[in-house]
Amino acid sequence: MFTFKLRKSLNITLEKTRIPEFLDVFLNERYSRPFRNALIKNPEPVIVDIGAGEGFFSLYALHRFPRARVFGFEQASGPFLTLQQHWSSYNHSSFSIYNYRVCKNDGLFVESQGYHKTLFVKSVKLNTLRRKYQLKQIDLLKLSCAGNEYEILYHLPAQEFLTIIQIAMDVYNIDRGAKNLNNMKAFLEENGYFVTCEKTAVVKNKSVIWASRIEKAGTRIIKQTRNADQHF
Repeated sequence: MFTFKLRKSLNITLEKTRIPEFLDVFLNERYSRPFRNALIKNPEPVIVDIGAGEGFFSLYALHRFPRARVFGFEQASGPFLTLQQHWSSYNHSSFSIYNYRVCKNDGLFVESQGYHKTLFVKSVKLNTLRRKYQLKQIDLLKLSCAGNEYEILYHLPAQEFLTIIQIAMDVYNIDRGAKNLNNMKAFLEENGYFVTCEKTAVVKNKSVIWASRIEKAGTRIIKQTRNADQHF
């Protein structure tokens, strides 16, 4: 076990196998690298972490942008327990966590725990979350949800993209139809984003996408968006 000490005396203790991911988020700034300056200039950025896992990126966001409001969503019960521990240790009113599955429908999701145990996890749409927590805009949306990124974004109402300024996400090449890197990149561009991407060296068929509605000069661009449901 290894322990990393962050600001406010927050200690994160990890198994050795988890260290590469932790360092990738904190040192390589995998999800925030192109957006760092914009987020620093923003007095109170709203950051939504979908697929928060154990909370590495949520903790990074609070560590790097102390005045940010961070919302972490994790559906899997195991990682969520660790996320809860980190949330309790941080003890900050600007950090909220939820055991939700973010997807295309509001309702319940059945999570199988083997032959004899089934859990029901609340499922919610991204636009439902934004309204529920009264977020006028999301300054950075981070997604790391093992292929569910397609369901979340492709079914999002087109006008919702105007409220999401920057997106950082893991993208998996699942098929040759709609669920692949090239199609997701084109989809985001058609919905008004400037997009860059980078393949990961560790996981085959996985890339990171950074998408922003802000040009390098700092001007926010509002483009006509199309109907997101066209992809299904």
